[in-house]
Amino acid sequence: MFVSKRMLVLLLMTVFGLGFATTMFGDDPNLAQSSTLEAIIARGEIVVASDLPFEPFEFFNDNGDLVGLDVDLVRLLANTIGVDFRFEAAAFDTIIPTLNSNRDFDMIVSDITATLSRGLTANFTDPYLNTGQIVLLSSSKSPGNTINSYSELNNSNVTISVQLGTTGADAAANFFPNANIVSFDNAQLALQEVVDGLADAIVFDDVFLIPQAANVGDAGILCCPQGNPSPLTEEPIAIAIRKGDPDFLSYLNFFIREAGTNIRVTEEMAAEFDLPASTIGSDFLTAIRVKWL
Repeated sequence: MFVSKRMLVLLLMTVFGLGFATTMFGDDPNLAQSSTLEAIIARGEIVVASDLPFEPFEFFNDNGDLVGLDVDLVRLLANTIGVDFRFEAAAFDTIIPTLNSNRDFDMIVSDITATLSRGLTANFTDPYLNTGQIVLLSSSKSPGNTINSYSELNNSNVTISVQLGTTGADAAANFFPNANIVSFDNAQLALQEVVDGLADAIVFDDVFLIPQAANVGDAGILCCPQGNPSPLTEEPIAIAIRKGDPDFLSYLNFFIREAGTNIRVTEEMAAEFDLPASTIGSDFLTAIRVKWL
């Protein structure tokens, strides 16, 4: 059969292209073996960096046990892989550098929002929860106790407390640049500033502030308007891992999708995770949201 020069060139280009594609997209056993997932399986334990304590995500109950939404999520992940798990404390404002510099940590699970800036130094999974930044006002300090709209917070007479390194701190700076913003190492200290009447307001996640508003009683008022909070932002909460680990990221995304769709709460699972009876039959992510939020 006669083959023209043009046909021969096209045939050679096709063969070369297939070989090049195989090289580009073929499996890489060395990359797979260096994955954090393989290290976890070999070690028999997941080690989590987290800003402890932070209710309702990870905190110690009256018996001294570590509990919370993130703890339940990691427990299910560990059960799925067939390993143990352990949470270790890490300051939130430096938690990503800590993960990147300390190979003993496998991931960050700490109510951490996936943002573009954080994505420059860490990889984030699909979100397992969506939150938003809201405000809790002081009931005793003026002008905090007279504020009815978010716009009134953008004033030099207003003092706003935040936690260092959080998206709440970012939201306060973006929405209220004229306010006096004071930063604290953890959320409880920032909240206490409002409870004690030393700050007019705190900006933080709704899943943290809404239950805290009930805990502080008459010391704080949700804003805005008063008593009826509407989020300043919408934020995806995800698991963070070191960059350059596609195998681990792929597995975690698969796990989150399954936990939100196909992993259904049974009576046995409800007993193991102390989930409300009403969540039996629902997906696991919905169940832990009902339990903790």
